[in-house]
Amino acid sequence: AFIEYDDDFALVRYNSDGSLDTTFGGDGRVTTDYGDNNDSIYAALVQPDGKLVVAGEAGTANGQDFALVRYNPDGSPDTSFGSGGWVVTDFYGDDDSAQALVRQPDGKLLVAGYATNGAEYDFALARYNPNGSPDTTFGVGGKVVTDVLGDDEGHAIALRGDGAILVAGWTFNGTDNDFALVCYTPNGGLDTSCDGDG
Repeated sequence: AFIEYDDDFALVRYNSDGSLDTTFGGDGRVTTDYGDNNDSIYAALVQPDGKLVVAGEAGTANGQDFALVRYNPDGSPDTSFGSGGWVVTDFYGDDDSAQALVRQPDGKLLVAGYATNGAEYDFALARYNPNGSPDTTFGVGGKVVTDVLGDDEGHAIALRGDGAILVAGWTFNGTDNDFALVCYTPNGGLDTSCDGDG
């Protein structure tokens, strides 16, 4: 018999002695499904208020899209964030994946990964307001896409002290993959003070 299944977001919280923290999800474990499709987490952070934000990808009609979920300290979805705790962002109607997450000092969330433009992967960033809505002051409608060479994927993100955004990953040079670093201004433009072109 054929068994159909899908992957879900899964979190586990432990006490300092390694035992499951039963104040989280009732038994230390929380799973979250988006529309009965495959969902994966690649990054997480704890906010100063104790809420947990995770980022990754959710299966949608477009394939995989950027996905964030925010949880209350007890593991329940924070329904004040996005729609029922979820925020899902599509770039080009094809596969997208959020790989890294950072919280700005003003509470906005920056997510980096890659978006498929129909032919190749490109570095992709999205910035969200503290309630999960797109930050429309960032890039175009809260999103930025950068083509470095060929296929490109962002896998790490950091904030510089002056507010600039650094995204690290890889790019395909035509033969093999190279390390790639892209520098952005706080509003999502390329920071040309970084190697002359960002």
